[in-house]
Amino acid sequence: MSENRPPKVIAISGSMRRGGNTEQFLQRALDIISESSIETELITLTDKNIQLEPCATCVSECDERPAVCVAHDDFYPIFKKMVEADGIILGSPVYWGAVPSKLKEVLSRAGTLSEGRISADKPVTILGKAAGWPPNVRGRAWPETTKGPGLFARKIGGAIAVSQRDGLLFVISELMLWLLINDFVICSSNYWVDGLEMAGRIAGGVGGGGTRVLNASKKAVEHVRDILQVDREAAQTLEHFAENFAWLVNLTYKVRGTPEEIFWKSRLSSEKWLKPEDRKAAMAFSFSEK
Repeated sequence: MSENRPPKVIAISGSMRRGGNTEQFLQRALDIISESSIETELITLTDKNIQLEPCATCVSECDERPAVCVAHDDFYPIFKKMVEADGIILGSPVYWGAVPSKLKEVLSRAGTLSEGRISADKPVTILGKAAGWPPNVRGRAWPETTKGPGLFARKIGGAIAVSQRDGLLFVISELMLWLLINDFVICSSNYWVDGLEMAGRIAGGVGGGGTRVLNASKKAVEHVRDILQVDREAAQTLEHFAENFAWLVNLTYKVRGTPEEIFWKSRLSSEKWLKPEDRKAAMAFSFSEK
């Protein structure tokens, strides 16, 4: 990358609670990362309108146009920031043993728009179709034809989860699997980056050992918001994760290359996977000429 700009890291909070433990963990990580001359931004899904499964009824053909989602909700602005960022941290609470639906939907749609592309400005179909693939049938027939690295190629990625008692590793695994299938370079720490509410509750930490507190209305109870104060191992693991993340971003953002630069230097664009005529057409393609 030849851009003369500071690197950018975003964190996406999948929690439905404003100012909750997930946001606090992500903000602490971003605060540490920003100490290394990196721009940061926290994106919360709490107040975002995210349609569930609009792809199932969408009549627009994703692979034949730029990477622009046509659904009328708040997803696309988030996706644009994901594409522009040099690093992405995913943060999630445990909802019924899994990732909350809004975050899951954002990740699913981001993966769909990114997969197989070499550029956000070029359609997937510029890379040609497999020999014998019916011209009137949608699909890429991977791996019978080549596949771009996707729009998140070689970005730095990491995952954080918080929970009252259990389900942390399953949620971290879900988030990590999304990062792995989208060509991220994974950042780790000296333990899984998670926070356990019961670590402080059992020890009689802030709040006197109770597991729940009254909400603002004083008519209902909710989970406490002080995991970072009482789970010391979580705080330490998180801080080391943030140090590692900043180190990786600063080390790679200038040399990572765009997805298209990565593609043309990769075996993915070799004659084994990409026909010479398709390669020539792909390199010359421009929507402005269409």
